[in-house]
Amino acid sequence: MTTHAVVRSYSAPVQSAEAAPYMCQLRSMSIEPMKCQGVLVDTHAALFTRRCMAYFEKGDKVVVGPARVDGGLDDGDWIPVVWISIHETLDFAMALLDRPAKVAPVGILWDDLKPGAIATMRGWNPFNGDNASKIVLETSVQIMTNDQCTAKFNHSIANEVVCGDNDWFPDCASYVFGSLFANIGGNDFLVGIQSGFWCNSRPAFQIFSRLSAGRGFIEQFLCLAK
Repeated sequence: MTTHAVVRSYSAPVQSAEAAPYMCQLRSMSIEPMKCQGVLVDTHAALFTRRCMAYFEKGDKVVVGPARVDGGLDDGDWIPVVWISIHETLDFAMALLDRPAKVAPVGILWDDLKPGAIATMRGWNPFNGDNASKIVLETSVQIMTNDQCTAKFNHSIANEVVCGDNDWFPDCASYVFGSLFANIGGNDFLVGIQSGFWCNSRPAFQIFSRLSAGRGFIEQFLCLAK
């Protein structure tokens, strides 16, 4: 007998994000646009995706806590990058910073969220030309099983990634690049980072690399950063 994953729709709008000073951008100069977005995971280290960092290896500054997607030198804490390490297979890359950031890093949750849990996707939308959308945005997504994600998307999903469903996104133009957070006791914890996306006309899918899959890679830099 053949069984099929049950897929239930979830929908939530995008809104301005609450304070998220740990959000980062990989930049070179203030007159150039953001290259990648990531998250401050230690006072000396910021986590990005491999697929973005490998494409923009010449980015030599991390901007911590900027308010806008392509702000100037007065927007955020601009810190030189001293070293970038890119994972060979998983979608993780770490930038080590020349000095400690002025803000506290986000917490890290190594445990995977259970299917059905609601998490927050937070980041910038670099593809939207509307200046009002250049601030940090957020929305909620519902965690899916990989079987559910495969059934809805008709594409096999690797174990090291997790899908967050939100059918509110009408098309790729409204897409928000972002990382995945859980809020526990009023504090944010990072659980996944953007692992690229596929977009049908509706819905768009948000796919994240599970931090649990990259724990061995990430933890070594947290120790090194100290």
